[in-house]
Amino acid sequence: MKSRQLQEAEEFWVRCEPWLNERGYRLRARYRPGWIASWKDRMMEPSSCEDGQMLENAGFLDAERISDGMVVCFKKLPASDSEVEMNRILSEMDDVQDPRNHCARCFEILSVPRELEPESDIVLLVLPFLTRWHEPEFDTVGEALDFFKQLCEGLQFLHDHYIAHNDIKFNNIMMDSRPLYDLPIHPANPLMARDWSRKVRVFTRTERPVKYYYIDFGLSEQQPQNRKRCYGGDRTVPEFKRNEPADPFTVDIYRLGNLFRECLMSGTLSPTLFPKRRGLEFMDGLITDMTLPDPDKRPTIHEVVSRFGTLQKGLKWKQLRAPLIAYDDTPLGAQRWGRHWRTQISYTIKGKPAIPTAAGG
Repeated sequence: MKSRQLQEAEEFWVRCEPWLNERGYRLRARYRPGWIASWKDRMMEPSSCEDGQMLENAGFLDAERISDGMVVCFKKLPASDSEVEMNRILSEMDDVQDPRNHCARCFEILSVPRELEPESDIVLLVLPFLTRWHEPEFDTVGEALDFFKQLCEGLQFLHDHYIAHNDIKFNNIMMDSRPLYDLPIHPANPLMARDWSRKVRVFTRTERPVKYYYIDFGLSEQQPQNRKRCYGGDRTVPEFKRNEPADPFTVDIYRLGNLFRECLMSGTLSPTLFPKRRGLEFMDGLITDMTLPDPDKRPTIHEVVSRFGTLQKGLKWKQLRAPLIAYDDTPLGAQRWGRHWRTQISYTIKGKPAIPTAAGG
């Protein structure tokens, strides 16, 4: 039986549990002092128990806000990290409620008492609990376009405040997936309920629209200067290859276009995770312009938003509600095809837009 006892990196959270509880946050049983494994003296695999689920990254931990039951996420950072200050800036903006704002909002910043972490000054960012944007998969072309639309809005909001994200890539986009499930999900397995009582029921984005968010503002800058070195996770930026100074705003445009191209069109980032898709060919022109080798020829984010709006208006009902399938997939069988279109007709009758719109979005 594989050991799932507390790891050394997890012990930080156990030390913090009483303090966090006083601050209004409830941790899962595994991270409470005196925890006894539920599988102890029972003929059960630890992996089948809620408290047997281990952290992927010990720098993050989910918790329940006691006041309202909302699930949040702690991010552990050095107090001096630039991401702390940028989160402070983003959370204190006068227009933080602007519907174009797709920055994961920091609810508060907690300074960890030195007796809990004597080696260094540590803070915890209290963030929304978000999940991977691509799980579950998009059901229709319209759902993929809503994803692109929201990311464009979010980047427009940042650029309007003279902030460059500086690290747009597939894993720096997350989703508030709460509408997609009938129960709060477990962070280790989004198909299981948070209390591990049963599997959750999954809905489509068309039926229950979601919001997408930019995360990880560790490289973000307000009123940035041209950068002379490559930075961020996406190193395919042409300016980097030419070893020339790069304008962070045009780099953001490139990276947003490249994210959509690699993850939803070409499949070049990871053919297994993001296979090449059918149905988004009408986006070729805009994405090509966003990723032009000459940064001066790339559109601004305002131009991207305008062109995308025009593109949307020219799309027919059947295009938007068509299934988003991989090129290598066999064509949908008659039964699946019929089920897909019956569902889409049902959504239309119910007034569900082909391009979903989340509340407040």
